[in-house]
Amino acid sequence: MRPPPPPPPPRPRLTTPQPTRTTPPPPRRPRLTTPRPTRTTRHHGPAPNHTTAHKPTPIATTTAPPRPTQPPVVAVGNYTVKQGAGLCLRAEMGLQLQIRYGDKAKRQVWGAFAVQPKHTNFSGTCSDKMATLKLQFPEGFILFTFQKNETEKAAYLSQVQANLTYQFPQATEATTFKANNASLREFAAPLGKSYQCRNRSVGLSDTFRLTALSERIQAFQLQGGNFGEAEFCPEQQKHSIVLPIVVGVVLGLLILIVLVAFAVGRWRGRTGYESL
Repeated sequence: MRPPPPPPPPRPRLTTPQPTRTTPPPPRRPRLTTPRPTRTTRHHGPAPNHTTAHKPTPIATTTAPPRPTQPPVVAVGNYTVKQGAGLCLRAEMGLQLQIRYGDKAKRQVWGAFAVQPKHTNFSGTCSDKMATLKLQFPEGFILFTFQKNETEKAAYLSQVQANLTYQFPQATEATTFKANNASLREFAAPLGKSYQCRNRSVGLSDTFRLTALSERIQAFQLQGGNFGEAEFCPEQQKHSIVLPIVVGVVLGLLILIVLVAFAVGRWRGRTGYESL
């Protein structure tokens, strides 16, 4: 008896490889980086380095102090200087300083500064032959010196010293202006009388003038502190002479017109009678 044949060898199992799927992964979405708004909160520490452009901070500039407002009309002040129980000097006047200065365009122009009596302190001294009056205001001062001349029996203004620190319109900065004229003979009047003028200008230098408006001044021999008889300035004397002349001429013309009208009326009346 034959032994059974051996079993056939197992057939190799064909394994067809399955294709591998190579599907690429989905693309990543780009991350949107929205810039955050800049906060206006102030930090005490060092500021972060932002890429946002900032406007340059303007540089602070120091401005000059405002100029005092000048009144449109020069106010008249009343100033006195005492000697013992009475007065040795009295002045009623409005004052204006006129100064030539350089403006921003480097031109030479004239400016005016009015002394304000409400903001002015006054003082003075008296002796037998000299009297002084000093006006002190925030922007400066004016010093008047009056002399007595016994030979001429008169008193007059012999010296004016002025100092002003002020910024005129179109000037680059406030400037101190100084003037001193010790060779004057102004506001002269006989002793016991007062000097009176509507408008009088006194030159202190080529670039500095003092103008007195509606002034009445008397130094020495004031009876009871009152002004003596007024001695008018030459300019006002001319006006005082011209005014009566003008009034006389006008009155003469009116009288002439009346006489002519009267004569014409009488002539017409006679002509009417003759026609009848």
